[in-house]
Amino acid sequence: MEDKEKGKYNSCTQDERKVLIELFMEGIKRGWCDSSGIINKATVETKILQVLNERVGCQKLHKHYQRRIKFLKNLYNSYVYLQRNSSGFGWDFETKRFTATEEVWQGYLKAHPNPQYMLYDSHEQFEELKIIFYGTTANGGNYLLYHWQLYHQR
Repeated sequence: MEDKEKGKYNSCTQDERKVLIELFMEGIKRGWCDSSGIINKATVETKILQVLNERVGCQKLHKHYQRRIKFLKNLYNSYVYLQRNSSGFGWDFETKRFTATEEVWQGYLKAHPNPQYMLYDSHEQFEELKIIFYGTTANGGNYLLYHWQLYHQR
């Protein structure tokens, strides 16, 4: 859900999402995370949101950032669920899409009717989301810092 306070709908565009993920990756690389693996509010506001707002021409606040984190983590979790719990799926690194036979897709969509985007959309940022959120599905914390080392091994 997006912000609808005072009648103002504040969505996130594809460009904003791409820049935000790029800035998360930069935060990992530069070590902006605290000991629990989270970027604090002051750092988010000065080093992420300020740059995001300038580059994309938006006016995002910390509350929008928190909602984007939640959205991106849920998106990542749906990707991981597809790969781990659904037999017959693969990943095409070139096209950035999930692969499966038509029969496998139909079975999956019958059981999970909402994520049709999984079949049709390119998932260009899946690799970055893996770095950002890997290891957070079990305990819900330690995102960003958790795979700082993985990022540097790329």
